[in-house]
Amino acid sequence: MMRGRKPIRFLHYDYRLTAWYFVTFNTRHRRPHFAHVINGKLRLTPAGEIAARCWDEIPKHCPGAQLDAFAIMPDHVHGLVRNGAGQSLKARIIEQGHGTSLTAIIGSYKSAVSRELHLLYPRLGIVWQRGFHERIVRGPLMMRRTRAYIQRNPTKWVEQGRR
Repeated sequence: MMRGRKPIRFLHYDYRLTAWYFVTFNTRHRRPHFAHVINGKLRLTPAGEIAARCWDEIPKHCPGAQLDAFAIMPDHVHGLVRNGAGQSLKARIIEQGHGTSLTAIIGSYKSAVSRELHLLYPRLGIVWQRGFHERIVRGPLMMRRTRAYIQRNPTKWVEQGRR
């Protein structure tokens, strides 16, 4: 681990376990690559459209991944993702040689978005801040609240006068 960096994951939790996770990841330096406020609404940029399409394609590239609510914001992405849906960890390890971890899913997504953005904007530089934030969704009430938070987030952004 790098000196001065705090671990942001539970030390003894196996992120290959099937669970719903609320994830958030930011652009580097919180640059607003993905959306802008236009006429009082959050509108995706071409980069935001790429980020949205890549999110929808996660299950194609990560076996067993399942998606729920997500929001592409100007400088970050929120989403609900489940790994290993419909399979036990033991079955996934036997079938794939490993269990798809949350870190692998998010890393794959961020790489896909970066790759496509660099084709469109070759001088863009680093797209993402390192790592991501996650919260394990524990139960249906937390799922409903998290889904509502994600769905409200674009409106809150505009109401707060952010650009």
